[in-house]
Amino acid sequence: TILSGDIDQDDLPEFANNSGNAYHVLFAGPGITAATLLDGFTITAGNANRANPENFGGGLYLDSASPSLNNCSFQGNSADVGGGIFNDNSSPSITNCSFQGNSADRDGGGIFNFDSSPSLNNCSFLGNRATSNGGGIYNSSSSPSITNCSFQGNSADFGGGIFNISSSPSINNCILWNNRDQSGTGTANASVYNIIRTPTYNYCLIQGLSPAGTNNLDGTLTANDPLFVSEVDPLSAPTTGGDLRLRAGSPAIDVGDGISGASVNPTTTDLAGNPRFVDGPDTTNAINTATIDLGAYEQQGVIYVDDDVSGGANDGTSWANAY
Repeated sequence: TILSGDIDQDDLPEFANNSGNAYHVLFAGPGITAATLLDGFTITAGNANRANPENFGGGLYLDSASPSLNNCSFQGNSADVGGGIFNDNSSPSITNCSFQGNSADRDGGGIFNFDSSPSLNNCSFLGNRATSNGGGIYNSSSSPSITNCSFQGNSADFGGGIFNISSSPSINNCILWNNRDQSGTGTANASVYNIIRTPTYNYCLIQGLSPAGTNNLDGTLTANDPLFVSEVDPLSAPTTGGDLRLRAGSPAIDVGDGISGASVNPTTTDLAGNPRFVDGPDTTNAINTATIDLGAYEQQGVIYVDDDVSGGANDGTSWANAY
């Protein structure tokens, strides 16, 4: 089911002719709790382009509201702040949702959090853009929990993936790869940009970032290359391409959170909906059914054929297109 802000039904591709669109596709205020469920909707074409408060949350504006959002897609929404979602003193539960192609004239292309601590599980952020800060997510005095999520091909002036100011989010088993900001593509700041406070990282794949004690693979050396099926072109952000599942032989296999760390990542499925505890085909690592892989995807024992190895032009994700 599609919920669209294009109330006059005359939008054109690439946000053209959207000046008459609704400022927010959805709005929720005080009294809305987790008992309120939004499930299975595509929220699109919101355009919050007026003065405060009509410049917040093109797709969804939450004001002291904390509903449950499951299996939703926020696509092609725009705002001055918080293109996809604007959270003000709100802590929604966001599960199995995608944020793609949303934009902000200032901050928070996908999500803007102010004094809010939402939980995000199994969500993807692809090709979102902010002119100033936080292409994927902008956090201000907020501490969201972000688990099994991926950020790729997002862009901003600062913090293509995530921008934090006075915020300490918990980032668990996430992937931030080939995002772009003024520091370049795939840099530590393009992945996560922090002011005053820093996040807590656990078992992630964050390009360019080497925090101690978090088992992060940053891609700076061959030994730190997660070996994704296919990476998005880092020069093309904002974009929606790329496949961040792990190939056989990845050093990220079976070295992540274990049973003893269930409080860090209690999920039983990965970002693709596959089982989380699976032994990978990589015999060079210590295989242990009590551990999961780094990042948001669990290697399912599938051996992908790299097109560089096969010599063909295909991606090698099946035998039919490997050669």
